Amino acid sequence: MAPGTCVLLVEHAELLSADKLCQEIDNAKESQHFIFIGGTSTENRRALQVFANIDESWCRKIEIQMPLERRRRRLFGHFTSGFIGLTDVELNELTR
Repeated sequence: MAPGTCVLLVEHAELLSADKLCQEIDNAKESQHFIFIGGTSTENRRALQVFANIDESWCRKIEIQMPLERRRRRLFGHFTSGFIGLTDVELNELTR
């Protein structure tokens, strides 16, 4: 995965307006990676509706589980404007 890949926490999608989310996506398009992590099917559907104007080839969905509250706190601590930046090592740890 390329450095600077943008990771969207679907669980937090409802915290941002659709306009703000689309603006963030537009700002991040140059990375050419959008990864939907976790979330419920309802949250995933809402996120996909918000991003319906983005070609599916831009998106890659990764289903992971984050059972440890410690991981959630670490992720949420990095949460900014709907996106967090994770290194390959951090992403690999989360997707184990």
